[in-house]
Amino acid sequence: MQHKTKVKSLIISILGTILISASANIPLNVPLFNTEIPGTWQTFAVLVFAFATNRWIGFLSIVFYLIIGGFGLPVFADGSSGWDVLSGNTGGYLLGFAFAAFVVGWLGERENWRLHFGKNLIAMAIGTAIILIMGTTFLGIKIGFPDGLKYGFYPFLLGAAIKIILGSAVLPLFHKTASVSKTDTV
Repeated sequence: MQHKTKVKSLIISILGTILISASANIPLNVPLFNTEIPGTWQTFAVLVFAFATNRWIGFLSIVFYLIIGGFGLPVFADGSSGWDVLSGNTGGYLLGFAFAAFVVGWLGERENWRLHFGKNLIAMAIGTAIILIMGTTFLGIKIGFPDGLKYGFYPFLLGAAIKIILGSAVLPLFHKTASVSKTDTV
């Protein structure tokens, strides 16, 4: 029985990787000023998927995503790939996905959080903060912290707010229709 659970979790993780890869190439059409970092629906997919499944499935999906992107599959924003992307200006955001997926997935495992809009809002905000803080910090180390904020934080606040609210609204729908056990692990 445990073998079936692991296979199920692995398949769901791979599906999550595919979802996150696809969402990296869907532009978020809100005004982004003063930045070359693309705005996409990727953070939305990362956080909603992790919350809707669990911390291990969400985390593993991101690990798969980072590995296949690092090895050259064009799964990062704008079809980019390679280790240079992971060590470049967007690398901190990409690595932040893994930490955010784990934390948000853990929050999603709490029964009293699953169907509650306010708690979903908190979970999405925490995950977004993790991604933005890690990304902005990494970018700030490369180009200086004032510029890191200017080019890697402030331009994304409107899009982040939209994704937080939308994610919080759709998460209860996932938990009413999906049945990924919080005990499924890989």
